[in-house]
Amino acid sequence: LANNFMLGVWEEKQFIYSIHQWLAFNEENYQKYREMNTLTGQIAFLEKVLTGNILSFAKGVGYNVEKNIIVKIQKIHREYFIKYKGTGLQSFDLTFQTNFSLPEFIGLGKGVSTGNGVIHQLNNRN
Repeated sequence: LANNFMLGVWEEKQFIYSIHQWLAFNEENYQKYREMNTLTGQIAFLEKVLTGNILSFAKGVGYNVEKNIIVKIQKIHREYFIKYKGTGLQSFDLTFQTNFSLPEFIGLGKGVSTGNGVIHQLNNRN
């Protein structure tokens, strides 16, 4: 039994989520990320990828995003490699803030059907 959930972009409200074993990159994006010289650039790139993942999720559930989604990574807790389909892929555990309300325990990024990229809300929705 699925619960109803209000998806949406909020003007003033921010939601804080943790994401575990997030597989952010395809091969091309991984090369771009590795070639970046600054942590600031890498974080901005990750924020862009995560924004794209949220847009893909919204499209997948039939939600039309009409306002800008803002994503800010607050902390990268861990960067590590995991095996996915026989290949070692870079994975992240991090905390991010966004103005888009997301359902608890959805997956973002690659490999969501195998439990990668699961989010958990850290602040109260009220």
